[in-house]
Amino acid sequence: MNRTARSDKWYLGGGDRLLWAPALPVWLDHPGCWDEIHYFNHAIFPCFTWTLLDSDGRPYPLRRGRWRWSPAGISSSLEPTASPLHGAAGDTDIDEGFSGEVTVWENLALTADDLLCCEVTVDADDEAWDRGLHFVAWSAQPDTGGLYVLPDGHETRSSDFVAGPWGIVWTRTLLPPNWPPLELRCRLALDREAESWSVQFSEGTAAQPWWGLTPWSGPWDQPGLPGEVRQSGNAPHGLYYAGVHSPLEPGSGGRDRIMTVFEVLGESGAEAVASELVEVGAEAVREPPTWISGFRSVEENSGDAPGLLLSVTRHAWEESELGVPGLRCSDPFLEAAWDHRWYALKLLEGGGGHGRQLHPSVGEGPGYFRVPISYSGHAHMRDLRWRHDPAVARGTLRNFIANQLEDGSFPGRIYHHTDRRSDFYLADWGGAVMALDQVHPDAAFLEEVYEPLTRYAAWFDRERDQEGSGLYDVVTHFETGQEFMSRYMAVHSEADTVGWVDNIRLKAVDATVYMYRLKRALARIAEMLEMHGDATGWDAGADRIAEAVRTMMWDPDDQWFSDVDPRSMERTGVKAAVGFYPFMTDIAGKEHLPALWEHLLDPDKFWTPWPVPATSADDPWFDPDARWKGKRMNCPWNGRVWPMTNSHVFEALALASRTLDESLTPHLADFLIRFVMMLFTDGDPERPNTFEHYHPYTGQACFYRGVDDYMHSWLNDLIVRFAVGLQLPLPESGEADLTIDPLDLGLEQFTCRGIPFRGRILDVVSIDDRISVSIDGRTAVEGSLGEPLHLIIE
Repeated sequence: MNRTARSDKWYLGGGDRLLWAPALPVWLDHPGCWDEIHYFNHAIFPCFTWTLLDSDGRPYPLRRGRWRWSPAGISSSLEPTASPLHGAAGDTDIDEGFSGEVTVWENLALTADDLLCCEVTVDADDEAWDRGLHFVAWSAQPDTGGLYVLPDGHETRSSDFVAGPWGIVWTRTLLPPNWPPLELRCRLALDREAESWSVQFSEGTAAQPWWGLTPWSGPWDQPGLPGEVRQSGNAPHGLYYAGVHSPLEPGSGGRDRIMTVFEVLGESGAEAVASELVEVGAEAVREPPTWISGFRSVEENSGDAPGLLLSVTRHAWEESELGVPGLRCSDPFLEAAWDHRWYALKLLEGGGGHGRQLHPSVGEGPGYFRVPISYSGHAHMRDLRWRHDPAVARGTLRNFIANQLEDGSFPGRIYHHTDRRSDFYLADWGGAVMALDQVHPDAAFLEEVYEPLTRYAAWFDRERDQEGSGLYDVVTHFETGQEFMSRYMAVHSEADTVGWVDNIRLKAVDATVYMYRLKRALARIAEMLEMHGDATGWDAGADRIAEAVRTMMWDPDDQWFSDVDPRSMERTGVKAAVGFYPFMTDIAGKEHLPALWEHLLDPDKFWTPWPVPATSADDPWFDPDARWKGKRMNCPWNGRVWPMTNSHVFEALALASRTLDESLTPHLADFLIRFVMMLFTDGDPERPNTFEHYHPYTGQACFYRGVDDYMHSWLNDLIVRFAVGLQLPLPESGEADLTIDPLDLGLEQFTCRGIPFRGRILDVVSIDDRISVSIDGRTAVEGSLGEPLHLIIE
């Protein structure tokens, strides 16, 4: 996964509750992890830093120089720097302020058990060791005291500090507006007994990682910190400076290694469900943490060389690779995109068992996106179905079922600590369930989800098609996941109101196609359950939707599937990419192919150099530079290329080329190549990315958002089916046969091993113009590229 080390990434993940992935970090060049860490979707700022000092308390100011990132962590060397904020005023000359030669390396990583770790190795000459070297890990925890808010608009409290030889423990209370408070019990500790420690409440100043801002800067009377906890004052707001100190000692080779660990020990909150406040007091900072023994067992086998930490996390990431297929091919972009997608899904994965997030699933992205979100959940299920273990794919839907509302709808987001439900998103649950069942068939799972999905469908019928038209409403531009588009302005001049305001009604193509797929899926599940009457009813409902789309959404003059204004039942005529969604199903027939030839493949509309913009380039609201009404927006859909749109439109073009017009196939191959190439910074195959949206003419990502590794689409599913060539039977067919027929992407060779399918493991190997397929290690069929191979999987 992401095997190439990089110097332009910094995300640290692989855990469960914690993720260090600051969107627009300020302090990457500073030791430690001062920028915010997220607990689920909640930011904790600042995290921590560390300072190296001599026995007189003079700091050795350091900055992170070159670093190399991999999923396992960040390795860097630290370089001398100078700042008046490091120590006493005027203490800026490094040569005068510190004696001896010192070399420092740092490794940062987040472990599978949610420990944010900073491993520091110090190599010094005799002069520096004789003068004494001391290490202080510290933080500055804010308390707004109800008088002001942090830059993110939130209040926060810090309280109940205790300190001892095994670290500092405190309560950080997050108070986001309109949310229940969340109390987190945090710990900052070393991997050895601290010799001294300190907590000092201070009047507020800049929460920055400079030693000169701490209450401990200046000459030391004796080495170390005061050994006191002072957390009272005349007013409740300010900063709590909290630090732990240890002297360093030269081991073999004249170096010492020390680890700092930040962790969240437990939580409580007004609406917490699965977690209770962990009562951690003085005893916790007097006893070694449980993780100490694990690190020490690894240390016994690694000596004093830097890299103890990354050997632990690298093993965990390598273990995760064993559960997914491996792809190697002659196209470095395709191979790197594949690896990156598996990495990002793992990065954002949560293990479940936390409050309302009962089942394992994947968050939509880092930061506040790190929650299960329905609009991306159905996309995750498509990629995750190719894992050997389908637990996370199934857990994605199970989470929404577990949080289903009484009226049958699903929440848009599932927060672990509250049932706050302020939003709703469309999702193709029917298509995702049947896609998963193709690869990992499980009658028990289908039976489990059937009744909840019938309630969801009934809610849609009752609330979103009150006319019984067979077409379905959206009531706010946010719930489609595609805000700020002309399609909504066609029915309301103020449809772009900020916030979740139900101020429109639009018979939407995407909502309607999703409901068609859901009813077809429910019909197939009902047949499996021998509920034949139900199956007939669901099929009849799907047939009615299909007829409504063909007669009311299809415009024979414009050759386009359009949204419908429910007030007049007239088509709006707006050309948004959702107009291609009917081609993902059998709703679209050969008579509708002009929509693809005349609109999708037109460079002046959708077939831009980097396809496909979510809105046609000839739309009056189109803006490729992310502006809406002149203002650059975070999430505009009026001209940007969103990977989520591409996944849908690719599916539409793929099915059309397979069932309606084979001459579309070369365009499908071209689309996949350009889709993949877009996901690389500066066209560098060693720098894959997945941002929210891209420029349709330059391919540049929305770097200004700072949100990479954003899992809001499906890609590896497309690579398996079209680059490797596993043409699955159509979801509604119930067939068991498999056709191997890769697209012509110009690959000289590819090997994809470990593909799960119906309880078997497939390997597909192509070299030059030959291709072979093995099932459970035995060659099943082989032939020439370009000639489909057919398999029956029994």
